[in-house]
This record gives sequence, structure tokens and C-alpha cells, in this order.
Amino acid sequence: MNIDNSDFSIFLKMLGYMIFPIISIIILFFCIGGALIIDGIIWGIYGLIRIIKKLIKEKRWNVFIAVGIIILILTLTSIIIVNRKTIPSLENNTVGYISYDYNSDEGYTIYIKENNEYIPYLVLTYNYNKTNNTLCLRKNVIGRETGYIEDYNGTISKDIVYNSWLLMKNNVRYEENDVDKYLTGEFLERFDNKLLSNILNTKLTFFEYDENREYEINRKFFILSFSELDSYGNQTKSKMKLKYFEDNSRIANNDIGIESPYWTRTSHYSDSYYMVGYDGMVTYTGSDARFGVRPAFTIPNNTKITNLYDEFLMQDIYVFDI
Repeated sequence: MNIDNSDFSIFLKMLGYMIFPIISIIILFFCIGGALIIDGIIWGIYGLIRIIKKLIKEKRWNVFIAVGIIILILTLTSIIIVNRKTIPSLENNTVGYISYDYNSDEGYTIYIKENNEYIPYLVLTYNYNKTNNTLCLRKNVIGRETGYIEDYNGTISKDIVYNSWLLMKNNVRYEENDVDKYLTGEFLERFDNKLLSNILNTKLTFFEYDENREYEINRKFFILSFSELDSYGNQTKSKMKLKYFEDNSRIANNDIGIESPYWTRTSHYSDSYYMVGYDGMVTYTGSDARFGVRPAFTIPNNTKITNLYDEFLMQDIYVFDI
């Protein structure tokens, strides 16, 4: 090689001769180091076993128990320290701070204006599907209409229920159903543009049985999967069961306080979808059916919130400060 009339070929040749011994030395160093670490672990375990055997043989149970307690305390302390490192530090005026699995003492409820009326949404987790975003779920079940009619004994007229509830067709992908069309269209008209601009597009993964493949879509509003409500299901490839549903019932009411069934976004093979019934159990339907939905969305953890007094609800509530 010649640069600015200087010949570096001799240095390159020397480097070529030296590179293989250097690599060999590095590999040998790592092998020796790894062997020493493994050897140390083996001898350490062997020494610990001998000490325990000696204590048992000499019937020095008090010392044996003390050593066991110390080891247990150190193990638990290490586990706590490791887990604490994975939990972010969230400010107390952010939506992530009041989420159920971060600080359930704060009420884990945010009120959002739908058509200028404050509606409660449960703040379920600060780390939805390991995205470090907060998941909010509408507390009450809705359909296309909220003007429910009650008859004389306090139950909803079935005609009103099935006319307003949303259809999930068999053998149809999620985004081709009434539920997704409603949540990506008519439902958005309930909110102001400022809120919608802060809501994130969440990636949802599905399995298409007919094609034997996974596919993804992005949505601002969506419904929860089987596995997020119940650890038994994993059909949507979302392995996360929300802690809220480990501690609380899946039963939900509509906006006038009557228990109502609602859809999940998980299909049972290709012929039906799972839903949550009146009793809170998750099951699938054998034919086309109409039920309500509990819309969910994600928003950044650090989205600001504030506290205000609502005269209609006659209580202090959390609302977004955006």
C-alpha cells in the first residue's frame, strides 16, 4: 500500500503475521477465564454441601438454621433489587403513576369526555405488552347507541340491546367486523382532536387460521384479547394477562348500570369469536352474535393528568391535562 509516497506494505505484512496469534491468545484467555469461573462455582457448591453435612452430622441445628435464613434473606433481597430495577420511576402527575399495577391506591381511573360527558376509563397498566405505554379500558360496555330503554322490571329491552350491540361475523377477520369498523369510525366522533392526537397507534397481532399465518394491524381504539382477560387463552399472541383481571372480576355494566356481555378480539379458530358473558366467564359463540364492547387505547406513560371536582359526579376525578 502506498499513501503520499509512503510504503506501508511491510507493516501490513507484519500485522497479517500477528493477527492469528493475537486471536488465538484472546480465545485462550476467554477459555481459561470461563473454566476458572465454572471451577469456582463447582468448588463453591461442593464446599457449601460439605459445611451443611458437617452441621447436620454435629447436630448444630441452630447454626444450620441461621445459615439457611441468611441465604434465604440474601436471595429474596437480590430478587427484590432486580425487580425494582425494571420498574420505571413515574411522576405522580402522570397517567402511568395511577395505573393499577403501578399504584392502585390512586384509584386507577381517568375520566374522559365522550360527547362532552365525563366517562370513566380504568388505567390498567403502565407497560402494555412491554411498550412502556399506559393502557386505558372503558369501564362500562357500550354499543352503537347509549340510549338504552328499561322496561318495568329494570332490565333492558332485548330489541334495544340487539339493535345497538355490534355483530362479529363468523369466518371474517377482526378488521372486517362491525366492532373494528365502529371503533375506527363512528366511535372516534365522541372525542376531541386534542385527545385523539395523543392516543397512540397500538400494534395488534392476530393469527389467520385459513392462511395459517400471523398478521398485524395498528389501531387507536381496540378491544382486549382472550389472554389479557384470562391466562388460559393465547390465540392473539398477546401473552400478557393483565394484573387487574387476576384480582378483579371481568363482569361489566353498561352506562346505566346493568350487567352486559362484551366481545374480545380473539377468534376461536375461524368460526367464531370469544366474548365475556353476564357471569364474567370467557366463552366463544357458535354463530353470528351481537354484544357490546369495552374500547381500550394506549397513551404515553408521562401524559400529564390533573385533579378536578366534578359537580355532576360530586367527587374529585382525574382527567388528562393535555
